[in-house]
Amino acid sequence: MTPGASWPVTVANPHGMSAPAHTAVRLAVTAKASTAGTALTFSATGLPAGLSISPSGVITGSATATGTSTVSVTASYGHGAAGTASFVWTVT
Repeated sequence: MTPGASWPVTVANPHGMSAPAHTAVRLAVTAKASTAGTALTFSATGLPAGLSISPSGVITGSATATGTSTVSVTASYGHGAAGTASFVWTVT
């Protein structure tokens, strides 16, 4: 079997997140590939300003402004397979 999109990746959706502005947050996003032991790399779009995601899927930082953002987290591995979860992050 050729690796790729036929080897799915499932990202656990943290659903609605909420945190006060200027307060440190830490959220470990989890995912699994259909092939056990596959190393995944994470990325994200739409994170509130002041937050970032590590390649291992940990979102950290302190949001700098209030508001609502739609965040998409993608986990992928070198053969082209990827999975994405989207959720709303509210900064109060």
